[in-house]
Amino acid sequence: MCGRCVIMRDGGAIRRRCAHYPYKSSCTADTASDSSHCLPRWYQEGESSYQPSYNVCPRDNLPVLLSSDHPHACDGEGPEDRILQMMQWGLVPSWHKGAAKDFAYLLNNCRSESLFDKASFRNAFTRGHRCVVPVDGFYEWKLIAGKKYPQYIQSVDNDSMLMLAGIFDIHRQTPDSNPLYTVTLITTEAHPVFSEVHHRMPAVLQGAQQVADWLDFRRVTDKQAYSIIIPTTGLTWYAVGNSVNNVYYKGEDCVLPRKAEPVKEKSKGITLDTFFKKTPVKRKLEDSRTLKRVKDESKNES
Repeated sequence: MCGRCVIMRDGGAIRRRCAHYPYKSSCTADTASDSSHCLPRWYQEGESSYQPSYNVCPRDNLPVLLSSDHPHACDGEGPEDRILQMMQWGLVPSWHKGAAKDFAYLLNNCRSESLFDKASFRNAFTRGHRCVVPVDGFYEWKLIAGKKYPQYIQSVDNDSMLMLAGIFDIHRQTPDSNPLYTVTLITTEAHPVFSEVHHRMPAVLQGAQQVADWLDFRRVTDKQAYSIIIPTTGLTWYAVGNSVNNVYYKGEDCVLPRKAEPVKEKSKGITLDTFFKKTPVKRKLEDSRTLKRVKDESKNES
C-alpha cells in the first residue's frame, strides 16, 4: 500500500520533471534545454495553491498529471497536451450521493486487481480517468520484531521523481455544486526485491512511454493500460524517524535517516564497582543483614 508520500519540489520543478514529447502539432515548447519538449500547464490556479510537503497524507491535496483531452481540462487557456491539477488524495466516486465528507471509505489506494471489479474504481477507470502522481518518494512501515519502523523509499536516481499510476474521479454533491476532484494510487503485489519492506507497492510507471500510454486514454485501451501495471524495481530505501507518524507534521526532517538506538547492556549482578556505588543507606542495610547472618551461624555452631 502507499499511505504517505513526499513531494518536496516547487511548482516549476514539477513541471520540468513532467516534460514530455508533444503528440499534438499545436503544442509549443517552452523549455530552454530541449525545444522538442513540452511542459504541462498548471490547471487554473493550481500552482498558487500547491505547497511542497515532506509528509503528504490522505485527504491532503497533491499535484496530478493528466491529459488535456479530458473535457474539463479543455478550458481554452492553452494548447498543451497535459495539465497539472491539484486533487484531494482519497477517491470519492461520482455516484456517491451527498457530501464528500460523508463517504465512509478512505480510498487512497486501489488494488490493481480491483480496477475492473469494484464499482468505486471501475467506473472511473473505464471512463478514461487515468492520471499520474509525480512524487519524490513515499513511506512504508516495515515490521521488525513485532514493531513497525517507517522507511523512506525513492528512486535509485535521487534526482528523478517517481511517476505513480492513479485514477481520478469528479464528485458533485448536487448537479449545481462545484466539482471535487479526487485521486487514488494504484498498488500491485510487491516485487520480490521490495517484499522485505511490504507485500504491496505503488504502481511505478517506467519511462516516458509508459507515462504517455497510461495518460492517453483515447488511443490506449483499458486492457492495454492495465498490462502496464506490474511490480517494478529501481527503488532504494532507508529507515527514518517517527516524526512521519504525525499526519500534521510536514517538516524536512521526516526524510532524515533514523538515528541508531543505543544498545542497553543487561545487568551483570553485583560487582565491587556497583557495590561501592550504592547509596550509604543501601550499603548499611546489606552490612547489617550480613552481620545478622554471621551471628545466627555462630549460634548454630555452638
